Amino acid sequence: VEYATQLHGGFPVLLAAAVVGVSALPDGAAEAAVMSLAAGALLLGSVLVPMTRAVAPYRIALFDQQTVPRAIVAGTSEIFVDATTATWIDELRRLGITGGFAPGTPMLDLTWHPASVLILGGHAPSVLLPAFPGWTDPAGSAAYALRQEDSTVWNRAWLLVPQGQADALTDGATVVVGRHFPADYELIGTVTAPYDGQPQGLWRPRP
Repeated sequence: VEYATQLHGGFPVLLAAAVVGVSALPDGAAEAAVMSLAAGALLLGSVLVPMTRAVAPYRIALFDQQTVPRAIVAGTSEIFVDATTATWIDELRRLGITGGFAPGTPMLDLTWHPASVLILGGHAPSVLLPAFPGWTDPAGSAAYALRQEDSTVWNRAWLLVPQGQADALTDGATVVVGRHFPADYELIGTVTAPYDGQPQGLWRPRP
């Protein structure tokens, strides 16, 4: 997660810690260091954070926008989410029903929104990496994780893939379990993710 986008909530604590840390410096150096830290914190807090937080994909809406009740995991207590997130949840579940997705089905999420596995009631890999694909090579991290799994189980996994992602990147993960993308999969439909509006395709393995 980008450091600057986290700083709007954490910079007062970081700044206080830094002030304590530089207090051991000589007076002149300490004053200069504190002034530099304060200026940097103000710059990040007033300029960079507003520029990035609107599009940061992990962001949630403000509380007054979270008014629609939805259960993230079917059968559990509902929480309030914003309308865009509610639509994403509803559309993803509709596609799952349309495609015949059954609870407990293995699912590999190659997007920034791994909550999709919970929403559909799917089975996620035991290794975290494919469910946290914010790396430079998400398909490569997914391939690594799938090598730790039973390929006979993950051969029948469904996929959630960012629309427009190069087929070769996704294929780099699915080849580990004996399938090729997109030839061995069928596109059930697409949804639009909340926060950043990422188009996502839900793919079902062909028999």
